[in-house]
Amino acid sequence: PHDALDGEAIGPEAIVTRLETALGRNKDSWPVDTIRKLCDMLAEVVDGRARSRRHEARWLNLFGFCLRPGFGVLLDDWRVNQARRFYMAGLAFPKDLQCQVEWLVLWRRVAGGFNAGQQQELYQKYGSLLGASGKKTSGRLNSQVEHEGWRLLASLEHLPVSARVSMGEELLARIKKEPTDKVWL
Repeated sequence: PHDALDGEAIGPEAIVTRLETALGRNKDSWPVDTIRKLCDMLAEVVDGRARSRRHEARWLNLFGFCLRPGFGVLLDDWRVNQARRFYMAGLAFPKDLQCQVEWLVLWRRVAGGFNAGQQQELYQKYGSLLGASGKKTSGRLNSQVEHEGWRLLASLEHLPVSARVSMGEELLARIKKEPTDKVWL
């Protein structure tokens, strides 16, 4: 993106700071109507995330921040449907660790706007990858990806009780196995 004031390109790492300056507020105090307008603008430039790994990571992070929790504002159902299109397209940089983490954070942030079937789809995809059903997975995931994946699964409130019980049992086993890893708690 280009800065409207001076025509200079804004790098992905500076966009939030520039927005905070322009809006005169810290990101955490942006009004909901502002973040939804930003969400809509980000949806319009979704293809720009493929420009670089840094662009994709920043886009995923900011889009998820601006759409969270995925419900409660006029047109959020439409926005979540747009987000599902991005979900189906997948990552532009699927091997990049930061993009993988931001991908999981995005879906955790907006999962509240997903219906039961859509949440079940997330569970099936990421639950088996993370061993949430108690089945052993092949190899060890990066710990940041693993922890964010579990946070995503924990946000899926519409899952059947049996799936939630299975996840709880697996988490208890992990706590016993790795008692010093406070993230599991």
